[in-house]
Amino acid sequence: MTESTFQAKGAGSVAAHHIGTAVTGPVNVLTAELLSSARDVQAPAGLTNLPPLPLCFGRTNELDWLRGTLGQSADGTAVVQGLGGVGKSTLALAYAHGHRRDYNVTWWIAAASPVHIEQSLADLALRLIPVWAGSATTEERAAWATLWLQWHPGWLLVFDNVEDPPDLQPYVSAPNGHVIATSRRSASWPTSIATLALDVLDLAAANDLLCRQVLGATSPTHPSDTGDPGPLSRSGAASPRPDAGRRLPRAEPDDQH
Repeated sequence: MTESTFQAKGAGSVAAHHIGTAVTGPVNVLTAELLSSARDVQAPAGLTNLPPLPLCFGRTNELDWLRGTLGQSADGTAVVQGLGGVGKSTLALAYAHGHRRDYNVTWWIAAASPVHIEQSLADLALRLIPVWAGSATTEERAAWATLWLQWHPGWLLVFDNVEDPPDLQPYVSAPNGHVIATSRRSASWPTSIATLALDVLDLAAANDLLCRQVLGATSPTHPSDTGDPGPLSRSGAASPRPDAGRRLPRAEPDDQH
């Protein structure tokens, strides 16, 4: 038999003639008691960390799309993609608030990086099993929360501002719940995941939103209601002032003495 030489280079490298299982990165080992607790611990009714709901106008079709995409089965993933500031997070938040009663847990996850995701999951463990989680590391808590999600059905996770779609791979295939992701990235999403390209609001919805922001609960007055074009004409330009077109007297400089 010809002898072979194997050489491993670099941190975490493994070299051998035959490898069964090799673990080269950090591992979070949970005790048998903790593994059982992930199965046995029940979430308080309506557990959530959702931010407050901002105003959301003109997104009925998009909310219906989310409902149709996620409501078909007990598990599913939907991605809302678009330019920054177009309203992706607001749409996801509006859906999450509107369907809180459909889920046992509704959890908002900052997803700009794996570190942010891990921290948000660790926070979930802190709410579910506070006595142990209070003294556990972030990594241990996140590992426990991930295991809990695998055991328990009926949750919604919202991954906000995903920068790298592969970061979601461990979660999009979870069999027990729904996932919504918002992202500026249009590429790198698996073709099996439903994706919605979100555009800017139409003019009518944008006008309603602006009036609500400026006038509070007061509904905007439309030209058809008063017969008056108001401060904005139908073209969107400012209406002329009554003295428009008149030449104003020219101001003369003070006499020099």
